Amino acid sequence: MTSSNWCPPCHSKLLLEENKGWTSGDADLDDFIKKTIIDARRSYDYLEWIPFENFKDIKKIGRGGFATAYLATRTKCLTGHFVWDNKNNKYVRNNWRNYPVVLKAFHNKPDISKTFLNEIKTHHKCMMMQEDGFLQCYGISRNPETNEFITVLDYAKNGDLRHFLQQKHQTLKWNDRLDIVTKVAKDLKVIHQTGLIHGDFHSGNVLQVGNSRVSDFGLSRVDNGHIPEGGVFGVVPYIAPEVLGKKAYRQPADVYSYGIILWEVSSGKPAFCDIPHDYILVSNICFKGKRPEIINGTPPCYVELMQRCWDNDPKKRPTAEEIYETCLKWSNIVKEQKVESDIYQQFLNADRSPNTTHNAAKAAPKINPNAIYTSRLINYVTEQFDLSIENYLPDLPE
Repeated sequence: MTSSNWCPPCHSKLLLEENKGWTSGDADLDDFIKKTIIDARRSYDYLEWIPFENFKDIKKIGRGGFATAYLATRTKCLTGHFVWDNKNNKYVRNNWRNYPVVLKAFHNKPDISKTFLNEIKTHHKCMMMQEDGFLQCYGISRNPETNEFITVLDYAKNGDLRHFLQQKHQTLKWNDRLDIVTKVAKDLKVIHQTGLIHGDFHSGNVLQVGNSRVSDFGLSRVDNGHIPEGGVFGVVPYIAPEVLGKKAYRQPADVYSYGIILWEVSSGKPAFCDIPHDYILVSNICFKGKRPEIINGTPPCYVELMQRCWDNDPKKRPTAEEIYETCLKWSNIVKEQKVESDIYQQFLNADRSPNTTHNAAKAAPKINPNAIYTSRLINYVTEQFDLSIENYLPDLPE
C-alpha cells in the first residue's frame, strides 16, 4: 500500500537524483540506503544519508553494551515528500523545522560494519511491516572524528520503559499498563512475522516515543537455531533458561523476555533488582525455575499470561501474535468499560485493591550494585552442569 503523498517510482527517482554524490564510506551500506529509497511505498519508508554537520547541541544521554546514545537537534531538514514548485517548474522538498533526534553511535569493534548493517536492516524491515508506525529511523550518519556509524532515531522524551515505570508507576492505572504491554506485543509480533528474533529484549530496549516502541536490533537475526559461541549477550533476568543453558535462541526466548517485561509493568521495578546478576541467579533460573515474585493485586488473567510466557518449556509459551491479540482484547474491554466482563472486573478490582500493584513501588527501588541492566556477555552454565541442563531443559521445536 502506498500513501497519497508518495508516488513510486517517480519520487524515488527524484530522491536518488537529489542525493547523488554522497557516500557513507561503506559500499554495502550505500547500496542498502539506495534500496530503501527505491522500495519506499510511503514518504517515511526510506532512509537517508545525513551529514554529521547537520546535527547540533549534541549531548550524551546513555550508554549500552554496543552503542552510546546522544540527544541532538537535526538541522537543514526537508520534508519527506515532494511537492510541485510552480515558480521553478519542478518537484522539490520543502524546508522543515529543526527537531530533536537520538543519535545511536555504534562503538568501533571488530566487524562493526556488519553488526551495524544487520541492525539497520532489521529495523527498516520492521518499519516497512508496521502500517501505523514502528520506532522511526530517519537515516544514517557517521562521526568524522570517531568514525562511528550512527542511526538517527525518533527522540523518546520519556526515556526507556525501565526508567519510565520507576518514575510513573504510582500514577499508572491498569488501562495505562495494558496500553504499554499491547504496544510492545504488537512490535514483537511484527519482528516475529518477519521471521526474526530480537535477541536482546528487555525494558531498556523499549522506548517511550508517545507509545512504547521496541528498539535496538543489533543482536537480531533470522530465527534459524543459531547458538552463539562462548556465551550469550543480554541482561540476565530477561534471558530464557534454555538460552542460558546453551540451547538455540529461538522466538520463544523473546516471549520469555516479554513475560519478564509483563512483571516489570505490574511491579514498577526491574526484575531481580535487589540481588546480584551472577552465576547463582543464572543457576536458579535454569535449575530451580526462579522467577520474580508475583505482586499482590495483579489481575489473575494477567498473571496467567505472564506465567505462560516465562514457562520453562519453550513449547508451552504463547506466540507473540497470541499475546498481542490477548492484550488488545483486554485493553479494549477496559477502555470500553464492559462492566459485565469478568476481565474488566479483574482490572477494576486491581485498581481499587489496597494491595494493588500501585503500592508495589512507592519509592524508587534500591538496585544492587551487581544487578547489571546493560547487555553484556553471559557465559553459559559451566561444564559440570552441562549434562544436567541437557536433561532438565526440553528440546526446542525444529
